Amino acid sequence: MFGLSSKKSKKTNTKTLCSIPEFVQTMKESSDFVSYNVLEDETLCLFYYKSVVEALIIKQFILTPMKKESEHIQNISDLCNIVSIEDIITSPSIDDIREKLLGGYILVRLKSNSNPDQYALIRAESTVLGTRLYNDTENEYSVIGPKIGFVENLDTNIHLLRRNIVTEQLIFKEVIVG
Repeated sequence: MFGLSSKKSKKTNTKTLCSIPEFVQTMKESSDFVSYNVLEDETLCLFYYKSVVEALIIKQFILTPMKKESEHIQNISDLCNIVSIEDIITSPSIDDIREKLLGGYILVRLKSNSNPDQYALIRAESTVLGTRLYNDTENEYSVIGPKIGFVENLDTNIHLLRRNIVTEQLIFKEVIVG
C-alpha cells in the first residue's frame, strides 16, 4: 500500500528547511526506507531507500570496507579513502540530501562526542532496476487512463513508482493481509 503524505507540518513540507535528523525521522515513515547501524554504538549509520539503491554495491563497496576500517574513521572525509566509490559528497546541504536520497544515494552519519554529527552522501544507484520500462497490460482494460502493468517483484515495482514520483512525501506501508 502506498500514498502521498498529506501532512502539512514543517517536517514534511519540501519548501521548509528542517534539520537533517528531523528529515531522516520523516523518511522513516516509509517501509522502503532503511536505517542501518554499521557499528553497535550507533556512531556510524546508513540511511537509504532500498527501492532505489543496489544492495550489492552497499554490501561490497560500502559496508565491508567501513566495517574493516571503522577504527580509522575519525571524520567524514576519511570515507573518501575507505570507500572505493568516486561519487561521494561530504557535508551536503539538506536540499542535496532530499534530492540525492530519492536518486539512489546513501546518507552516512558519523556521530562524535566532541564534534556535531557529520554527514556524507555516497552514490549506490540501482542500474539494473532503472532499465525496466512500463509494460502495457494486455488482459486489463480501462475506459480511461494508462495501462501500466506492475508484474514484477515488489522492489522493482516500488522502484518504478519512486523513479516517476520523486518526492519524499511518497510513503509506502507494508500491510499483512489475512
